[in-house]
Amino acid sequence: MVPAFQTRANLETFGPELRAMVAGNTNTKIFFQPGEPDTAEWCSEMISKEKQEVHAHGESDGENDKGVTIFDHAKGGSKSTGRSRGASHSVTVREDYKVSPADLMKLGKGECVVTLEGHQTYHVKVPLVSFDDAFIEQAGPFHVRHPVTGVPDGMEPLRITQRPGAVR
Repeated sequence: MVPAFQTRANLETFGPELRAMVAGNTNTKIFFQPGEPDTAEWCSEMISKEKQEVHAHGESDGENDKGVTIFDHAKGGSKSTGRSRGASHSVTVREDYKVSPADLMKLGKGECVVTLEGHQTYHVKVPLVSFDDAFIEQAGPFHVRHPVTGVPDGMEPLRITQRPGAVR
């Protein structure tokens, strides 16, 4: 079973329980560009957060020329200057989204983020499949087959829209 929806609200029309079941019971998730910011935020939460290191490096170089005069009887007056150099490096660890809501909103046509097993995250570009007239003529006519489904004897159908709390 592959549940597919465009916004969080589309999934919530069947009730919050189904939304929680779909989010929690799917090991592989594929996220295309979400339709609105609330869905992007929710998708980023499902992709999860990770600890990220932020490195900052700084350098300084300075010269001090205050004109301090030191008198030496043998050489006469002399001028003193100072020079300094410094470097610093800091590492800050913070928890942030693996894929931010803003990055999800920027996905282009055919681009998606795939998560496997809840921890492996991939940026994928899905090619557009199209058939030109020459291919269709050579391959012959084709159509999408929708399998006939039925309910085995003694079982009841799922009836998702008729569940208590479902929005109709």
